[in-house]
Amino acid sequence: TEINLWHGVADRAQERDVNLICFSGGIPHWQQEYESQKNILFNIAGEQNVNGLLIWANIFSHTLDPKGLEAFCQCYAPLPMISMGMFIPSIPSIRIDMQEGMHKLLSHLIEWHGRRKIAFIRGIEVSQDAEDRYQAYCDTLIQYGLPIDPGLVAPGNFRRDSGKTAIQQLIDNHRTDFNAVVSANDNM
Repeated sequence: TEINLWHGVADRAQERDVNLICFSGGIPHWQQEYESQKNILFNIAGEQNVNGLLIWANIFSHTLDPKGLEAFCQCYAPLPMISMGMFIPSIPSIRIDMQEGMHKLLSHLIEWHGRRKIAFIRGIEVSQDAEDRYQAYCDTLIQYGLPIDPGLVAPGNFRRDSGKTAIQQLIDNHRTDFNAVVSANDNM
């Protein structure tokens, strides 16, 4: 979903002959390899070299609470800004429907592949994206008349190693009867 959205942004910018610069920095306070070093890229964006910012705010919400996220964005004022993926009261925001993609994925696994015991690796509980995807998991299982088995739901934190830990937890708890695994993000 996210990559398709960025392709859409890039396509629209090209159609309108607008230069688009992507500052692919890290996530503030994220303790994964090289993540903090990547944050230096955010110091490049400013009034002297860009006319506005499209901020992928829901990614930052993994480590920043709403006030911290708003403060991060306000560092770039008075540049025009748009928040993508998460509502921020002080700037225009575009919310993304994370539930629809999860619903389609699970429906595909159930209808086309006959999967009935689908494990789920959750994301950080403070992340609205993670909660939306988990809710879609629950709603889709209910829609297909499948039970929500808490033993098939493992915690995660969006990092690759938490995905490995979640799978190990499922196996250690003798939950080897699952026949598919879905997670709240690609890294896990």
